[in-house]
Amino acid sequence: MSVGLWIVIWMAVLVAAIVAEVISNAFLSIWFIASALVLTALNVIFYYAGIAPLMWYWQLLIFLILSTILLFSFRPVVMKKVIRKAPRTNADRNIGETGIVIKTVEPHGHGLVKVSGQEWTAFSDSEIPLETGSRVKVTAIHGVRLKVEKSE
Repeated sequence: MSVGLWIVIWMAVLVAAIVAEVISNAFLSIWFIASALVLTALNVIFYYAGIAPLMWYWQLLIFLILSTILLFSFRPVVMKKVIRKAPRTNADRNIGETGIVIKTVEPHGHGLVKVSGQEWTAFSDSEIPLETGSRVKVTAIHGVRLKVEKSE
C-alpha cells in the first residue's frame, strides 16, 4: 500500500475514534485518537520524505502498543481529575448513626427521631411501628427525612 493510502486509513481511524469518544464521553477512545494521530503524522513524514511506509503489521503493532500504554498510564490520572464525588452534606454524616424515636414511626408512615442531638422527621419500611423510646439506625436520607430501621 502507498503512504497516501495509509494516511487516509489512519485519518479514518482518527475520525472514528473522535466520534466514539464524543458519543461515549468515557475517556476511553481518546487514547486511540492520540495513537492514530501519531501514526498519521508518521505516515505524512514518510510521504514527504519519499520513504516507503512501514509494513501494515508494524503500524498496527505501534498503534496497539501506544494506545495500551496511554490508556493504562494516563486514564486513571485523567479520571481522578474529571470525575468528582458529590460533596457530602452535613446531613449525610447521620447515615449509620443510631437515634431514639421521640414520636412513633408508623408502618410505612412517618414519625420523629432524635439523632446526633437533632430532631428529624423519619420514615420506615417496617411492617411494625417503631415505638417512642426505641433505638433506630439511620439507613438513608431522602430530602429532609431520615429512613430508619430498628436498631439491634
